[in-house]
Amino acid sequence: MHKFTLHTIAISISSLTLLALSTALLALESRVQDAFSNNARQYPGSNMAEFIFVPLNPSNIDAWPTVVKFAVGACSLLVSLLGLVWLGLHWWASIVHIRMLGSAVCIATVTNTAATIGFTVYLFTSEAQGRLPKLFRKWGEETFTREFYLCKAVPSIFPDTNAVYGFPACEKARAGRYLMLVICCVSAILAGFSVLQAHQDGVFAVFVKDRSRGGPDVERGRPKATKVDLPQPPETVHMPSEPPLPKYGSLQNVSPRKSQYRTSLYGYYTKS
Repeated sequence: MHKFTLHTIAISISSLTLLALSTALLALESRVQDAFSNNARQYPGSNMAEFIFVPLNPSNIDAWPTVVKFAVGACSLLVSLLGLVWLGLHWWASIVHIRMLGSAVCIATVTNTAATIGFTVYLFTSEAQGRLPKLFRKWGEETFTREFYLCKAVPSIFPDTNAVYGFPACEKARAGRYLMLVICCVSAILAGFSVLQAHQDGVFAVFVKDRSRGGPDVERGRPKATKVDLPQPPETVHMPSEPPLPKYGSLQNVSPRKSQYRTSLYGYYTKS
């Protein structure tokens, strides 16, 4: 268990890769936020009589895709660190701590993979549903994602967006969305090898063994009461009933022959 195996090597590589990808995603999204400043650019062709400005940070921006990217980046970062810590325990901790953290790693990696896949589908669906009105005055009636505004809306008025923002904002926003696909794949690989390593460490065998033994009583919140066999009372012994004593009057009519049998303090004897 303390040697390098295929599972531990795969977990270490996938954890380090996921750590780098999640850090890159957070850095890209932080850089994209710099493009949305409280400034505006004059609409080309507008005259002195009617100034028209294009806001760089409009109020009709859908911020949920950005929140999703930050959430996926932060969760993937934590999961990758958790996987590296779990590998370290294989060399410096007991089997009990390895199994405890192994169950947590399995739950975290599988949950993160499922959430990342769902959020990636949401991002691509949101970008595909974006629609740009032909007239600039009707832009306020629509809701744009940050990527759509940087890559579709602003370039329709200012073709050179790098001069507007000072850096390739559209490329960075688009790179963050496609980076989500890579994070999905790496998260799935990490989850798969984590489950295999946990099975090798006996994490699931412990749960199966506890379940087969009955385990704690979940409904009552305490262990099940064991049945104790109490001692049974002894059976009633029926003693033979003695013959009834003779009445007082009958003692006077005892024949002399029968009265020759005597008893004393020392025993029973007869008169010869």
